[in-house]
Amino acid sequence: MSGDEFAQLTVWGMRSVVRDHHLERRQLDGVTLDVVVDHSTGEETTLRSDLVELNGDVLLSPDGRWVFVADSGEGASAFYDTETHTTVVFQPRAGRRSAVWAPDSSFMASLDPGAGRIWIEYTDGRSGAIALDLLGIRGLDSTELTIF
Repeated sequence: MSGDEFAQLTVWGMRSVVRDHHLERRQLDGVTLDVVVDHSTGEETTLRSDLVELNGDVLLSPDGRWVFVADSGEGASAFYDTETHTTVVFQPRAGRRSAVWAPDSSFMASLDPGAGRIWIEYTDGRSGAIALDLLGIRGLDSTELTIF
């Protein structure tokens, strides 16, 4: 399918934007689709709706390959791989704030100030947490998290 065959719904159709990659919600013949667009090449990838329902918060990885879905409809969070059209599912983090991707798109980190942890979820399915007190951070006044 080419981009010309789609009609974008409204402003809410833009789900996530990172550099030259956009995750857009579009409608074709009454069917709603989520599409990752690489504006530098014009390449478009339609996500398979049967693998993941993109009803939760979404965040596109810097390289445009991965889509983080905060609530995939199954009571879990997931990474959706736009190359293989598969998902990597993991437990949701209720207190998650300020989720950010690593610059190389290999993992995502999120702050859980209520539990005093930084959660790390890798696109290969591994996950873990770092206790803030082990890092010498007694309390965070900000919900900002940055990965260098």
